[in-house]
Amino acid sequence: MRAARILPAAAAVLLLAGCTLAIEGAGGSAGQPAADAPRDGAATDAATGEELGADNPGVRADWEPLVEERDDCASGSVSVVGSYRVVQITADCPLVTVTGSSAVLGERIERLELVGSESIVFARSLGDVEITGAGTVLRWNEGEPNIDSLGSGTDAAPASER
Repeated sequence: MRAARILPAAAAVLLLAGCTLAIEGAGGSAGQPAADAPRDGAATDAATGEELGADNPGVRADWEPLVEERDDCASGSVSVVGSYRVVQITADCPLVTVTGSSAVLGERIERLELVGSESIVFARSLGDVEITGAGTVLRWNEGEPNIDSLGSGTDAAPASER
């Protein structure tokens, strides 16, 4: 499955439990296109016109109009579970966990745990990052994160603004 399949405008499930956000859904479930199915209206890179995904992550601004869920990390952690999600964390957050294949736009993330493949994360800054999946894309604007990748194909680099 290509990460470009992350972006369908699928109906999102928002679960607020206490102050922690959990976004759940199974990729490839009913209502989701098959991994190899062509998609009409796929999100594209504003500069190149190419479909967005792990092979072409674009820039943060390309993803902002696609945000389906927002959380302010009031509980001190955000958990994004499932695939085909675009989530924005609107405040600094001590812990963000992503399980599945999703796109996350964050501010200052002290600890990021990525379990799954082909997730894309844009953050203003990243502290400690642990990756156990494959094909992950990380972009940040400030500082230098401490990345521990047990997976393969990690693409980690400072963000470009075009």
